[in-house]
Amino acid sequence: MSELEKLAIQIADDFLKNGYFEPSLGSVSPATSQISTDKNDFYNFDSLRGGFAGLSVQGVGCAEIEGHVQIYVYVVKGNKRKLNSLFCAIHDIPVKAVKVGKTIIKPETVSTATNRGKIFTKNGRVACGSSCQPAGEHYAGTLGAIVQKENKFFALSNNHVFAACNHTRVGQPIMSPSSMDAGPNIPAPRLIARHSEILELRSGDPYLVPLISLDAAVAEIDPEAVTSWQGSENEGGYDTPNVYTTPSPGMLVKKIGRTTGLTLGTIEAKVPGQWYLEYKSKKFTATVWFQNIWTIRTTETPYFALPGDSGSLIVTNDAKQAVGLLFAASQNGEYGYIFPIENILRAFNAQLVSNYGL
Repeated sequence: MSELEKLAIQIADDFLKNGYFEPSLGSVSPATSQISTDKNDFYNFDSLRGGFAGLSVQGVGCAEIEGHVQIYVYVVKGNKRKLNSLFCAIHDIPVKAVKVGKTIIKPETVSTATNRGKIFTKNGRVACGSSCQPAGEHYAGTLGAIVQKENKFFALSNNHVFAACNHTRVGQPIMSPSSMDAGPNIPAPRLIARHSEILELRSGDPYLVPLISLDAAVAEIDPEAVTSWQGSENEGGYDTPNVYTTPSPGMLVKKIGRTTGLTLGTIEAKVPGQWYLEYKSKKFTATVWFQNIWTIRTTETPYFALPGDSGSLIVTNDAKQAVGLLFAASQNGEYGYIFPIENILRAFNAQLVSNYGL
């Protein structure tokens, strides 16, 4: 862990113990980071805390690009004038406030928040980036990629897409497109996979319940139903890369998703410590506290991702390496939030698959 990451964690701990996070846990003492740091390195954050008084914090990120370092404090709400004028530093490291709005993962609202989703095909097969859902659910997410475990092949997406937040039964059909995205001139929903395995979502006070690092699930595919191709062949599509790289600040990336299709972005920061999201689904309503996520800011369109894009695979700008898996977006879509794909593959003991069904 770098010294910059330790500093970001310590700032987040200080904000959390003093009630600056939303949802606020109230002021607590002492702060007890779940991430190992040298307590002798803790700084006095009184001046920093004073500058952020009245703002609601979502997480603290950090970035280093060519020797230039930056701390980002992502806030849910705050006075615009105060945010624009706020500038402070900790040990000569600039601290910037970024307003991202409140993020709520509520799959059932996708139909009201977005237009009909996208379905991509190649050689009669459903392509990655397409709309999907578990049979019996009324929402939509994105088919992210195909992965291999031993001699079997699986579709990859988020837990809250394939598993309805821990609650889809093993063997339940995964359909594409989602029933809400079907229409007169769109292919009818078809079985592409059957739900298999999750990385569990957990909730609870972050001082009591371990922070989690992933929101992902896999479903064993119908071998004739899907392809590793991403998106439309005629509109910037590409094959899923079978190699990956670690996210880094300043990296140019892109994704293809159910709602916004192909979008481009730049990785802004790593959030090594506490980052919370509210989940609201039929059988799971809770605040989940994460760690080790990355933020991506859009570069060419007003948004990088919107509801329904959850589960999209993030790749480098040349599509030669996978980077992460999208699991949420900021309120206006300007920011996407991802997990490193390396961590997901390691958790499932799986490998990305290329050249499948092409």
